This record gives sequence, structure tokens and C-alpha cells, in this order.
Amino acid sequence: MKFYYVNSAGKRINFYEYPYLFQEGNILDYSWLYDNDNLKISNVHKEPGERSFKLALLPDVQLSFDERKKLLQQAANNVFEVFEYDVCNNAYGRLYSETGYYLLCKIVSSSKSDWQNGVPYMFQEFKLITQMDFWLKETKYSYFPVSGTENNGLSFPFDFPFDLSRKPVGRDNIDTDNFLPSDFILTIYGSALNPSVTIGANTYGVNCEIKKDERVVISLLNGEREIKCIDKFGDVKNYFEYRNKKNSVFSPIKSGMNSIIWNGEFGFDLVIVDRRSEPKWQVDDMQEETAWIL
Repeated sequence: MKFYYVNSAGKRINFYEYPYLFQEGNILDYSWLYDNDNLKISNVHKEPGERSFKLALLPDVQLSFDERKKLLQQAANNVFEVFEYDVCNNAYGRLYSETGYYLLCKIVSSSKSDWQNGVPYMFQEFKLITQMDFWLKETKYSYFPVSGTENNGLSFPFDFPFDLSRKPVGRDNIDTDNFLPSDFILTIYGSALNPSVTIGANTYGVNCEIKKDERVVISLLNGEREIKCIDKFGDVKNYFEYRNKKNSVFSPIKSGMNSIIWNGEFGFDLVIVDRRSEPKWQVDDMQEETAWIL
């Protein structure tokens, strides 16, 4: 499986091509913690964790010796600056697997070897820490206001004192392939009055006005529940008190097929967050099975 790292400034390092080549590590290992009281297991849970991995800094061997020396110097400086940026800015980067799952983490230590042997390569072992000891994958669905109105094609030679046309209604279906219910981020864009979105059997919404150039974000991430309003200047307000109390706006999105229904008068983004102890696997570069001779 291939990996790469993207820091909070968007700088990326691939661990599968020169000059950075992944060697080994325990980044795919996991464990759950639990309490053991008189041989009775309870409170199975996870806490912030740490993992490690090893990279070879190896410039392309087809280059000249002097070119490799120069590239090794650049590679060592670059990997340090990309990793150190997140730590110094109190931010999290993302360690991605090639299947799209990422680990939200910081790289907090490095140890080095083979850098004084006169040959332009070295090894570095890194330790990462993660507050949320899960691999995550985000799938985004975007919906826009339904323009115009719908009617049944009725036409009369006179006017009614009321509107016979139906309000626009938005409908869709999404099929998540997660084997467990998922966390989510629902972003509703103004202008909208008391907007709500029904996803499956549950309704998510707020009882307030969202003005033009504002957006309200309802999120459930790793047990943390939040509703906030962000205005056009980027100022953030806590809107938890405006949540729709008739339904739990923090219910996880169930796995499988879910219908999406809203009145069509506003746009929104829905991000489904799949959470796993290990990312989905993709096995590459495996040698063909060889026969065992007994």
C-alpha cells in the first residue's frame, strides 16, 4: 500500500517515489483499550495514539554522484520543513493511504542513520501523534437550490387568488459503502429560513434565519457535536441553541441507501465521514506465488 503526507499548508510528500521511499512502520496497526474489573470487560475505547514509520531518503541512483548529493540535501531540508510546519503552527497534517483514507496527525520526532557513510542516502525514522486514532475518509455531496417551480400542467383562462404551483422540492439518494454509521459535516448556505434536510429517517436542521453569504455548519466528528454560523467575513458564532430539537441533528448517517429530501430553496454540502481503525487495503507490487518445496 502506498502513502503520502499533506501538511496543513497543502505541501505534499509522496512516500513511494524518489527521493522518499517508505521502508516500514506500524501505521496500519491498531488496538482498542478497555477496562478489566474482576475479569469483566467494559469501556472499550480509544485514546490519542502514536505510531512510527521509516523512510529512505534516496535520490535516483541513475543520477550522477554530485547530483544525488545535492538532491539529498534538498530532500532532507524539505521533509523537515513540511513536517515541522504543522507542529510549530499547532495544526494537523494528513497521512493518506492510496485508498483515500487519512490519519489526522503531527510528526513530532525524527532519528537518522547512514547519513555519514559518504554515499548520498540516509534513513529517517519518524514518530507521529494523533488525537483521533482513526483513519478517516470523506465523501462529499453538493446540492444546489432547485430553480423555478413545478406544476401539473394545468392551465385556466382566468386567475386564482392563490398560487397553484408547487414549491420546488429536492430529492436524491446516496448509497454509502461504510459498514458502520458515519460521522458527517452538513453545511447549509443562505439565504434560508429554518432550513432542514431529511437524510434517511432523520431530519437535520436549525430554527433560525441564515442570511445571504452566511452558512451554518452542523457536524458530528469523533463524538464532538457542533453547530456554528460563519458569515462572509469568516466570523464564527455558536448556533447550538438553534438546533432542531424535534429530531436529533447529531444522529450518525446510517450505512447503506439513504434518501435526501429538502424543500429545494437553498443549497447545502453533505460530507460523509467514514471512520476505521485501519484504512481499506490495496495490495501492490506483490510477487507471484511460488511453489513451496518440502
